[in-house]
Amino acid sequence: CKRKDEQQINGASQPTTPKKPRLVFTDIQRRTLQAIFKETKRPSREMQLTISQQLQLDPTTVANFFMNARRRGHDRSRQEEEQQQQQQQQQQQQEQLQQSQTRQQEQQHQSEQQEDVVLNSNTNSETILGTIPPPPRSLYLYLATGYIIALNHSFDKTKLSVHHDKIEK
Repeated sequence: CKRKDEQQINGASQPTTPKKPRLVFTDIQRRTLQAIFKETKRPSREMQLTISQQLQLDPTTVANFFMNARRRGHDRSRQEEEQQQQQQQQQQQQEQLQQSQTRQQEQQHQSEQQEDVVLNSNTNSETILGTIPPPPRSLYLYLATGYIIALNHSFDKTKLSVHHDKIEK
């Protein structure tokens, strides 16, 4: 606090007035002030004087109570707004997480179904795909140069024969 720093620097050169002790409201005073505050946030000067006389308080104390109560209410509403925003953000994040988890589960389920189809097709190839013919004994590789290489498969060795036939495009 600036005033405290100045007092410490100047030391005893300036006489300081003793600070008033903190006022603690009685239950009746506090309840009365809070009830009035619920009705009117900004009572007039005359009303504040009447309240101070009835509660046997200093008029500035009553004015300070209302000023502080308004400030507390303003701070609370700001905090509530921030909490609401945080809750909304958390809720959105949770919804996004749930959506991504649902998508992952759906994708996993689809891939499992595809695996089942593949497994079923391997075991039941005649019902799904019809009969699968055996691979041909000779495979042909078509080179970029246009020549055909025939791979003749036998049980013990592979014979390569190059055909100089051009592929017609």
